Amino acid sequence: MDDGSAHPNPDQAVLGKNHGRAPQGPVRICDAARVAGTREDAALIVELAKWGSMIGLPEASRTIFSDDFDSESAEALDPQVQTVLVFHETVGTLVKNDLLDRDLVLDWLWVSGAWVRVEKAALEARAQAGEPRLWENFEALAQDQG
Repeated sequence: MDDGSAHPNPDQAVLGKNHGRAPQGPVRICDAARVAGTREDAALIVELAKWGSMIGLPEASRTIFSDDFDSESAEALDPQVQTVLVFHETVGTLVKNDLLDRDLVLDWLWVSGAWVRVEKAALEARAQAGEPRLWENFEALAQDQG
């Protein structure tokens, strides 16, 4: 009598042992896709969205993505550019330190798009300050998004 122990598919073998009855214990129906983040990550994203609104991120984003914005002449201390830099650097720092899920953030924000618009200003500020870590977490997150 076949007890299912030699069956090439263990999930089917379990069914075979039960003679068509529902298997006992957990059953894997399929390999489910990984869900980005946790409820804690989602709560933090909501708080970050609130903070972004408080510091003027919506207006800053409209400015840097407008056709009138000149990324070649923008400076890191321009209020709208600074807002984008500070917000994204904060998010990037949380991601780097595994306090916020990377995939969830990259699904939420267009980090690479924002970086392209303020990159020159950020890199010039980095060079002027002589601090290679300035805005590095924003830049790394943008590179992850590609």
